[in-house]
Amino acid sequence: MSAVHKTMLRRAAKCLPSLRRAMVQVGPRTMSLRSGLPLSLYLCRLVVGQQLSGKAARTIWGRVEAHVSEAGLLLGEVIRQDGHQWLRSCGVSGSKSRAIAEIFEAENAGLLEAGVLAKMDHTSRSAQVSQVWGVGQWTCDMLSMFYFADPDVWPRADTSTNRVLTTFMQQDRMTGEAWEAAELFKPYRTYLAMYLWRIADSRLP
Repeated sequence: MSAVHKTMLRRAAKCLPSLRRAMVQVGPRTMSLRSGLPLSLYLCRLVVGQQLSGKAARTIWGRVEAHVSEAGLLLGEVIRQDGHQWLRSCGVSGSKSRAIAEIFEAENAGLLEAGVLAKMDHTSRSAQVSQVWGVGQWTCDMLSMFYFADPDVWPRADTSTNRVLTTFMQQDRMTGEAWEAAELFKPYRTYLAMYLWRIADSRLP
């Protein structure tokens, strides 16, 4: 059993025993990092996935990749050459298509240097990345969690984590907001979110 898993179980036992039981059922969580991708490309994938199910997001992104592969270029090169309107035919909304184009503009302007962003804390990193049109706090949270491996990010804008945590709070008669309960799991709030996503996928509680 990992040290983080043990710590999370101890924390949950003190405040949310119903959550602890669910954590035991789903088992330890590990980060699946995406830092092997160019940062701009990972941001584009995050933008496409906003407010969509995982299956829908993968389907749309698959169409984007197929188009780019057919062109024999990188996504940013296709955007520079053909604009971003073609993304609509892949199922990407107009606002998300614009955001993708803006991501590559920001990259060209030097706002998305991975080495520079890696040295920032989550708040500073979010402030810089959210300067890109169409990139909001949820996207910045996912970037810190799964690209820069920050173990202590609570995604306050994520519907699923907030809903599931609130359900456990109600079971154990804990008052307050979900983000306040998440504070009890510092410095591992990213892991808390991963437990809650897995619990939601498992249809627990």
